Amino acid sequence: MLSFEGTFFLSDERSFMQKQSFFSIFEQNLSQLKRMMLVAALALGAKASVCAQSFKAFKVELAVGPTMATGKGGDVGVVLAMEPKYAINDKLTFGLRLESGERIYAAGSRIEFDDLAGSYMATGDYYLNTNGLRPLFGIGVGVLDAAAVDESGERLTHKDSPAILARTGFETGHFRLGLEYNKLLKTYGFNGDYASLKLGWMFGGGRK
Repeated sequence: MLSFEGTFFLSDERSFMQKQSFFSIFEQNLSQLKRMMLVAALALGAKASVCAQSFKAFKVELAVGPTMATGKGGDVGVVLAMEPKYAINDKLTFGLRLESGERIYAAGSRIEFDDLAGSYMATGDYYLNTNGLRPLFGIGVGVLDAAAVDESGERLTHKDSPAILARTGFETGHFRLGLEYNKLLKTYGFNGDYASLKLGWMFGGGRK
């Protein structure tokens, strides 16, 4: 009887020790798992932080290029633009475009310049990637002044008319090449829409 009770006591003690060993191993593994998860979370956070800050946020673009009115007559000219921009992340940028276009035409033996268009646009651009060559699409909304000369020689103008902008292009380094289309939402006697192909240089921006 004593032998049986002693054996029973030893059996319970071994069972208790085995349970303690099991829980001890489980706790150690759980602690290691927590540490691994913490390291992984920190690594992902660091990677996201680096990716979010790989480009400088503020830049100013100066651009120039040929332009053409898309209405009757299709006047051609040159356009100049300045656009401060701020990137809220690597793929989305907001800006304010200030643009002026001059019509170029022949007057006898002289080359003359005349106002073609001017605009103030709030813009937004979306970049498709963060590589060295970055294709983009953009839109804008604002006001546009447009001018034209009809067949009788009378000068026609739109003043502070609501307008929208659609554009596409690409950036590489501090250079940008873009195709833009500016459309009046209201017309008064003539079509003041115009398209332009612009080459731009960015001050600021680029990779950190």
